[in-house]
Amino acid sequence: MRLAVDLVPCVILYKSSANTRQAVIAILEEEQLPYGVIRGDFSLNSGPGFLGETAGFSDELKELLAKTPANLWLGDQFQFVVSEVEWEGGFGAMVVTDQGLYLADQSSSAPAAVWSIIPFYPLADVVRSGLDSSEIELVYRQAGREAWLKIEDSEQLAKVYTYLQRVLS
Repeated sequence: MRLAVDLVPCVILYKSSANTRQAVIAILEEEQLPYGVIRGDFSLNSGPGFLGETAGFSDELKELLAKTPANLWLGDQFQFVVSEVEWEGGFGAMVVTDQGLYLADQSSSAPAAVWSIIPFYPLADVVRSGLDSSEIELVYRQAGREAWLKIEDSEQLAKVYTYLQRVLS
């Protein structure tokens, strides 16, 4: 959904009633605006159960993934999970898919994790400060915009960096 919102002005009715959809379509047609309707789920294999082997995950991480909102990553293919990552304004786990990075902020006092998404399409490059650094810089196509990830586990850091290099090349 984020891709659609970022690329073109649009209205997305997610899990809406038939009456709501019909009302919005009537308005769009009255204003002679182009629109498209996509019905149904796109992938049956996108839930946390399709992460593969979870034996190495902590109980907290398993619980976090089990409580993930339904269809959060609808249509994405899981690649791997990073158990601990820090980013500007948050700390928690990260799910890496073929479309983006899903960050679960567990640092707040909220009862459930707050999910943020960094899609790959607006990213131009990934930079690692140095071999000893635990930070990765995400460089956006939009001039002056960047973000960072800090991953203390060197194996997971290398895995994320290598994957991002491949995806962004």
